[in-house]
Amino acid sequence: MRALFLTFSLLTAVTLFSQSGGKKITLKGANSMEGSVKGDYQRLLGNVILEHEGAIMTCDSAHLFGKKNSLLAYGHVHISQGDSINVYGDNLNYDGNSRKADLTKNVMMTDGDMTLTTDAVTYDMKNKVASYASGGKIVSQNNVLTSQIGAYSTEGKVLTFKKNVVLTNPEYVMKCDTLRYLPVSKVAYFTGPTTISSTNNS
Repeated sequence: MRALFLTFSLLTAVTLFSQSGGKKITLKGANSMEGSVKGDYQRLLGNVILEHEGAIMTCDSAHLFGKKNSLLAYGHVHISQGDSINVYGDNLNYDGNSRKADLTKNVMMTDGDMTLTTDAVTYDMKNKVASYASGGKIVSQNNVLTSQIGAYSTEGKVLTFKKNVVLTNPEYVMKCDTLRYLPVSKVAYFTGPTTISSTNNS
């Protein structure tokens, strides 16, 4: 009887309630679960699928905390939001009330032809802004941009970079302190000391 109840629970969406009244994280599936379905804590193992505010989160294992409306996820973490935004990492700390996701280790974010790689990123899923402060690289078409600090607005399609900023494309290399880049129009705005060198030696 207990095995049948557990199987039914995993095949049915499990709702976690938030003390602060925020929309609840929903468990869509997992291979196995420890803890009470209606309790404050569940440990999920194997092919974990969760949903929150339209975003789908998958991983190898996770710890769900119902009253806090939060989760810790490990192994092959993947967040899918909308038609084109995908975020990957080894570890995830997600707060369902603020809708902020902290991903660490082997982090990669893709949005269309834009790819961001870094060691750690905070993705504000409510405002659709990803930011990093430990160095990152963004590749968009023929442009490669690296910086110590960066932020990307997925809704406004605006990239902002600070500290040790280097923009490289087939025609030139730009180095500056602060750069605002619009990948759709391919327009860059820079401030502070800036050097631009041509990659064409002729």
